[in-house]
Amino acid sequence: GASRTAREMSRRKAFGTVNTLGARAGACRRSLFCVFRKVPVPQNAALELQPIDLRVLRHDRREVQRGRADRSCKIRGGRLVCDRGIASKTYDVWIVPEAIAERAGEDGLLDAVSNGLGVGRS
Repeated sequence: GASRTAREMSRRKAFGTVNTLGARAGACRRSLFCVFRKVPVPQNAALELQPIDLRVLRHDRREVQRGRADRSCKIRGGRLVCDRGIASKTYDVWIVPEAIAERAGEDGLLDAVSNGLGVGRS
């Protein structure tokens, strides 16, 4: 969620029965958009992202995308804006540097994703 630090867990625990039937994605469950805060992202490192919907019988894996933290992110006119998001056929992602996410605050982050945080749009 926009106000909490993301919780790290092993792959085994994340895909395990207890998590699949219980906490799932925590504050992000039952939501079409989400914010994961304070995820360690090495500076200038390429990352691989793959959202996975933890369905009970069969997990729905989305396509893998490669990307980097978006150094274009800033607060403009009181809103979070970024220019270099990652777009796939089924999802969009912005990797916002934590310092900028902190400045945007919980409300600013939620406003950005709930108002169509598409690639290249505010």
